[in-house]
Amino acid sequence: MKKLLVLSMLLLLEGCKSEPAIEGFTEDQMAELRKHEEVLNKVRDQCEYQESVRLMMDAGAFNADDVELYCQIPLRAELVPSLTTLVTAGYDADQIKTLFDLNFYRPENTARYLNYAADNPQYSLEDVVVRINIGLDVPFFTNTHVIEDTSDFGMLINKYNELPEGYEPAELMITPSPCTIGFHFSCSFNDPQYVEKTAGEHFQQLVDAAAEAGIKINAIASYRSYDYQYNLYHYYLNEQGQEYADLYYARPGQSEHNSGLAIDVTMNDMNYNEIELGADYPWLLEHMADYGFILRYPEDKTEYTGFGYESWHLRYVGEEIAKVVMENNWCLEEYYARMDVTK
Repeated sequence: MKKLLVLSMLLLLEGCKSEPAIEGFTEDQMAELRKHEEVLNKVRDQCEYQESVRLMMDAGAFNADDVELYCQIPLRAELVPSLTTLVTAGYDADQIKTLFDLNFYRPENTARYLNYAADNPQYSLEDVVVRINIGLDVPFFTNTHVIEDTSDFGMLINKYNELPEGYEPAELMITPSPCTIGFHFSCSFNDPQYVEKTAGEHFQQLVDAAAEAGIKINAIASYRSYDYQYNLYHYYLNEQGQEYADLYYARPGQSEHNSGLAIDVTMNDMNYNEIELGADYPWLLEHMADYGFILRYPEDKTEYTGFGYESWHLRYVGEEIAKVVMENNWCLEEYYARMDVTK
């Protein structure tokens, strides 16, 4: 009888040892799963994303009660802390998968996403992620960063990112196709305009292409010095007040004109702020990206850019960025907010 009991125990132990492990799981992890037969069966037989369970176990963040949720979510190692936070906050598998499917989801922003979503239920989860990546959970002009790489044609200059005080472009040229005083609306100075050299060369190509299509494009404003922008902003601040000045005139260092990469234009001798009404304006929207330019302040992007609609304000960013921005109907803030962080 004693021998029979020992033999039975040995057979039981041998059966446990011979139970097939799940590929990728360590012995310790298998031992943990075996403590919960229902969980083990779920992971082994009904789990779409076994790797997600393993990653949670690797990180010491595994909770047996949440295994069904883990099995529904494709997970990367860097998202493990975010998953724990989202589960604790009561997000279900569909909501979490929606977030993690966004290749621009930034794990370090998880708490900010949660807080903003709770305070702004009118926005989709994708919208929440975009808005937080832009920085819209804090007021404009706060948490401002000084741009370090000013040689980047695609640099983001806005109410959160500013050029160094006193910044001047490394190389300027006379702006092609300048306006003429007394002939073009808003052309008000005799001195030549200047623009950053590469932007100027591409603007010349845009002007030439338009001319071939029978369209006339003239520059009414381009590079402005830091001091000029300071005086311009403070003039309107004193004349029109804070709200108006901040909606239509950038503070010094936060003006794209200060970079030399922005050009305000008129078309076919029209009033510059009515060019969108002209028959040839669609040509500009269709072709500007071919020469590296975007419409920097679209009408429907004011809440992202912080500036009012400017149909005349072109910004040179290079062809690669310009085509992505224009094809997707984004502003430059969205381009950077939607950058793929999974590569």
